[in-house]
Amino acid sequence: AAALTTPATASSAARRPPRRPLAMLRCGLAVLTATAALWGGADAESLEANEGNWDKEVIQRVEKGQFVFAKFQAAFVRPLQEAEADWDKLGEKFNYKSNALIIDIDCTVDNAKKVCEKYGVEGYPTLKYFGPGLASDGEKYEDARDYNAMVKFVKTKSKKPCDPATLENCDKKDKAYLEEIKDFDEAKLKEVKEQMEKEMNELAAEQKEASALFDKQKEEAMATMKTADELKAKLSKLQSKGGYKLLILKQKTTEAAKTEL
Repeated sequence: AAALTTPATASSAARRPPRRPLAMLRCGLAVLTATAALWGGADAESLEANEGNWDKEVIQRVEKGQFVFAKFQAAFVRPLQEAEADWDKLGEKFNYKSNALIIDIDCTVDNAKKVCEKYGVEGYPTLKYFGPGLASDGEKYEDARDYNAMVKFVKTKSKKPCDPATLENCDKKDKAYLEEIKDFDEAKLKEVKEQMEKEMNELAAEQKEASALFDKQKEEAMATMKTADELKAKLSKLQSKGGYKLLILKQKTTEAAKTEL
């Protein structure tokens, strides 16, 4: 029997949107997936770096005036949950939205080991940052590692340089210095620049040497502390095992000395 079509069912059918072909849905999903991949995922967390993309994600970005904050880690060192969450939040805040890039390097992965060796990474996690005007092997980050402190640090370091010609990205301090040197000729500008670079490079070398000495002394201190703890444990065990015997021997020798008198 033929199905009856009432005005109500006809109206409902008219309002119902046409079914999309499965191929169109798959195409849309593919576009969304590609877009997410392009922007580093929905959350744009810290980027995984290795030998294959180091030049593109670090060297070339720094050459363009960008700032890169890197965490060198090892899979066998389990980070604190809060610290890991703060680092991921940092990536979400800055990656692909600013002049800064937050990256991760797993030093236990074969295609990243040489990167870690090249940049002198020994402990985990080690944080280093790279940017215009900084040492080519990066600077070690040794300040607070909570989220707010790192956000403040990245904002300060990733500020785009002032363009004297257009005053683009120039703040009050930049403009004040431009006013200070406005009458300098080329020779004077070069002299001041070289003197400033010399002072900074010398101080950076001293800081690097002191930091290396501190790391060495810290390792020696840790080794000494470990030895002291081991000796303390042995002493405690010996006292527990023979302490009462020593007390008895002391009493016996004291009594023998009194008898002889």
